[in-house]
Amino acid sequence: MNNHHHESSHVAILDAGSQYGKVIDRKLRELNIETVFVSLDVKPADLGSNVRGIIISGSPGSVQNEDSGFNPEVLELGVPVLGICFGMQLINHAFGGTVEKTCSREDGQYEVDLDVTCHIFNGMTSKQTVLLTHGDTCTAPGKKLKVVGKCDETITALAHETISIFGVQFHPEVDLTPNGKTILKNFVNLCGVKPLFTLQSRLKTTIDELKEKIGYRDVVCLISGGVDSAVCAALLQKAIGKEKIIPVHIDNGFMRLNESKLVEKSLGDIGINLEVYNEANTFSIATTRILQKDRTYRASSQLNKTVHPEEKRQIIGDCFIAIFNKILAEKGLSLENTLLAQGTLRPDLIESGSVYASARSDCIKTHHNDTDLVRALRAAKKVIEPLKDFHKDEVRQIGAELKLSPSILQRHPFPGPGLAIRILCADNPNLGADFSETQTILKHIATFNVSKARPYFLFNKIVQSLSKSECAQLDEITSACKYRATLLPVQTVGVQGDARTYSYCAALSCNSKVGVGQSEQTGVASAKSTPNWDHLFFLARIIPRCCHNINRVTFVFGGEVVYPVSDITQTYLDKPVVELLRQIDDVAFSVLKNENCLKSVSQMPVVLVPVHFDRDPVKRFASTKRSVVLRTFKTHDFMTGVAARPNKDIPEAALNKINQLIVKMPGISRVMYDLTSKPPGTTEWE
Repeated sequence: MNNHHHESSHVAILDAGSQYGKVIDRKLRELNIETVFVSLDVKPADLGSNVRGIIISGSPGSVQNEDSGFNPEVLELGVPVLGICFGMQLINHAFGGTVEKTCSREDGQYEVDLDVTCHIFNGMTSKQTVLLTHGDTCTAPGKKLKVVGKCDETITALAHETISIFGVQFHPEVDLTPNGKTILKNFVNLCGVKPLFTLQSRLKTTIDELKEKIGYRDVVCLISGGVDSAVCAALLQKAIGKEKIIPVHIDNGFMRLNESKLVEKSLGDIGINLEVYNEANTFSIATTRILQKDRTYRASSQLNKTVHPEEKRQIIGDCFIAIFNKILAEKGLSLENTLLAQGTLRPDLIESGSVYASARSDCIKTHHNDTDLVRALRAAKKVIEPLKDFHKDEVRQIGAELKLSPSILQRHPFPGPGLAIRILCADNPNLGADFSETQTILKHIATFNVSKARPYFLFNKIVQSLSKSECAQLDEITSACKYRATLLPVQTVGVQGDARTYSYCAALSCNSKVGVGQSEQTGVASAKSTPNWDHLFFLARIIPRCCHNINRVTFVFGGEVVYPVSDITQTYLDKPVVELLRQIDDVAFSVLKNENCLKSVSQMPVVLVPVHFDRDPVKRFASTKRSVVLRTFKTHDFMTGVAARPNKDIPEAALNKINQLIVKMPGISRVMYDLTSKPPGTTEWE
């Protein structure tokens, strides 16, 4: 965490554990405002005399059932205060207001009505699209607090009647609140902080710090070939020269087709001559120690026999460190005089639940560059991470300042674990006690127009989770087209209410004029008809609200999915499985490239899932095939984002072509299109 006392005027961000806490920091830095990130339980006196404003972040916790340690005297310092999500609830609670848990939770975009006479909404229209992520709700405002924002009957904004204390239930810091930056700018104007904290000044500070930290030592820089590690290497080169840097690329066996060769060439073009290590076999049989809930350790299985996504990530991350140690030994270098450099970004640390990003945030997924072994090296001051305070878009700006090639800077992000986390491994279906009930609720959502005539008792759960206008829209959609909703017995990782979830995936399908047709002879989706994407995205938005144990929704190409899916195709990181996804990934990206669509999306993970559709349970055919998911994703901050809209962001013809090519490949059942925003689904499936 940053030092509380700064000599210059700044805004203090009180960290309550939000996944978006550092995005608040980043958005203010876009406004050239200096910030200090401190713990929620900070003593008011420790904030110092140069604090000009305070923002209280969101949190995965609740004001009802935990002692946050928050000192309400912070609200009496005489500087403007803005509470976000949990922060608003904390302010309301401090002023004697009521905060309650409601039957429905919000994790997505909504339209809210704002009182634009309120100072922080200056220059905005009353109706705004925002990101809401919460389970608790302010049901009555505290003393001298007035309601200045609502979503239907839900309070979404509060303001003090006489002093500059405000609260918003939504997240103004993320891209899914398009005009949120205006709110933050209005708040900063109230604080009176001058915009002097520029990217150029931060870059100079980073270079000066690198020179001081590295000193006489050598640096082994791990380079995957993505934007982050390339900029990291270029930044190191500018700070200390290339003589002290040992640039290393480790092929873990999970790279894209010909990726390592492309990485070596592209970085060679900018004067970074990589040493390439082919360690596919080492990773395949790697193991590590897994920390259990009772704080004891157990040995993991080999990576090629591991199914749990967190364990896969930890094994891969620790294997990178083991190979780093092997490289040191081969070169006769000592850890005493050598540092490890990696292109860790702020979102990596946030999602890993690292104290270097937030002392309170929940671990969404362990990044390979933030495992226990990495943290041990970091604690011993043996790790250099020049980009740990930056976000993806800022890193691209730094790369441009360092004159890196646009071909490197505009590359789609590719995770360090590579294809290993784009293969959902499983040895048994995920059939929890709630599977049957959830499938029933899904059925009623997909057939809402029929179910309302004879409402089943679970039908009420849908009605209670939606507004009247949403129910009317759902009725209209399900009347226009016969949809099927199939619950898949797999788990995907998500982020709901600032906390990690491992939850089900729902698969939507249809077989009508407004759905995708399917050839009886080939089973390949027909391009002659098209689904109503607006309807599908609406369904994808409401389903996780009605079923909190679903964090992802897909559309299945190829017509109606008639039969339920209750088992899986056993899947591990075997070489044939990895090679199959490598070929599929290459097919999908080749089509995007040929159709000039690569710039239309920020990222497109291609995921292999152990689901075999279209098996009649009466005939008891074994589950032997797998399906593929196209996860097209649009984002600016990489902490939130939305799925690309076919025919708006990406041509539907390109998707149909990808589908037609992939379903012809051996062992493939169907292709799905991920409709989920982040939240509730993360960018990657694991």
